[in-house]
Amino acid sequence: MDNSTVKIKHIAEKLGLSQSTVSVVLNGRGDKLRISKATQKKIWEAAKELNYQPNIYARRLRGADVKQAGQIISIFWNTKYNDDFGKFFKGASVAIEKNGYNIEFMVQLFEDDHLEKLRDLMTSQKYNGIIICAPSDKDIEFLNSTDFDVPIVLCNRSSSRYSSIYIDNFEIGRTCAKLFADKGHKKVGLIGVSRKSSGSAIRRFGFMSECERIGIEINDGWIAESIDYDITGGYQCAMKIIKSKELPMGLPTGIFILSDIQTIGAMIAFKDYGIKIPQDMEILAYGNNEVFEMMSPKISSVSVLRENIAENAVNLLMTKIQNNIAEPISKIIVPEYIFRESFIVS
Repeated sequence: MDNSTVKIKHIAEKLGLSQSTVSVVLNGRGDKLRISKATQKKIWEAAKELNYQPNIYARRLRGADVKQAGQIISIFWNTKYNDDFGKFFKGASVAIEKNGYNIEFMVQLFEDDHLEKLRDLMTSQKYNGIIICAPSDKDIEFLNSTDFDVPIVLCNRSSSRYSSIYIDNFEIGRTCAKLFADKGHKKVGLIGVSRKSSGSAIRRFGFMSECERIGIEINDGWIAESIDYDITGGYQCAMKIIKSKELPMGLPTGIFILSDIQTIGAMIAFKDYGIKIPQDMEILAYGNNEVFEMMSPKISSVSVLRENIAENAVNLLMTKIQNNIAEPISKIIVPEYIFRESFIVS
């Protein structure tokens, strides 16, 4: 093993210690955190034996001056990530303002089909921490096959190996099914995407599982999926469900839509073909697009603020850097259920 590939994890594995303990000692904070002299000596000897070379970019940020030091944080943004970068960056800025961090953000775009580019960018050794925003788990699978000695935080996905800020999508799906059941719905539909993004697929599974458990019917004709999250896809999905009106099964009385962008297209289709919302069909959507409040009817939704995710991601990453934490930390963001005119809860 050459010195360019020796990581803290290798020293930890050799000595049977946690990565956090090794990281603390190698960053000169062993005495402060009361790690025994014997353990510190073993760590330094192993580091020397393995010819460990620290990441100088990460080291210069750690310790007591972490807030004052210039910090380079890279946001890796998947081109298929259906989110508002402006709102995400606004949330990241809130974290900086509240905590006095001195951070320089760098944004890197990547695609699932070109993950080798992600490797090249991440191994450039110029980042003190990395936040990755992507719709699927392909990048996690890729990361698991590599070895990076830089703190990483994943957004909207959970992982046993990497720190993450995520939403409990399964529970959201279950809760939405229960909301339909509580209002007496016996037949419901679903609009989503065939491209199985991580969060969407889990929401779908949670919704379908709970509907089956509590006895709500979901006919295949009431399930419509487009290739991508877009208005056109939402319109086409709604058209498929509308066609069931002429079949023996008829229309469902409620629909759970897995994205706010698709909801806009679906609502246009329902209006074009005379489906009245909520009289003929109630709509509950995931995502709280700002136009929902201006639509007629106003759309009920599950709201997870992009700004909140970003603020928590930056704070979690800085906590890891400041405290030399190698082990993964996860935080769940709790959504807000906003009931407007398309799905009314008394």
